[in-house]
Amino acid sequence: MQVSDYKPSQNPNTIRFVVLRNLAIANIFEAEVGEKGVAEVVLNFTIPQYRDYKIGKYLLNSKKEYLAE
Repeated sequence: MQVSDYKPSQNPNTIRFVVLRNLAIANIFEAEVGEKGVAEVVLNFTIPQYRDYKIGKYLLNSKKEYLAE
């Protein structure tokens, strides 16, 4: 899929966020949450210079309550 092919989901149970690092967009994320609370990742892109797992650690450690909701 190319960027021009991407269409945001209209599903109201969609999680979307952008992660900044050093005031730059480092990651964009979208997942659709199903009826049983299982999230299917539709888009997860981190720019190459920030692919050091710090974003994932931040989200899983600091924002786990948000993700659990």
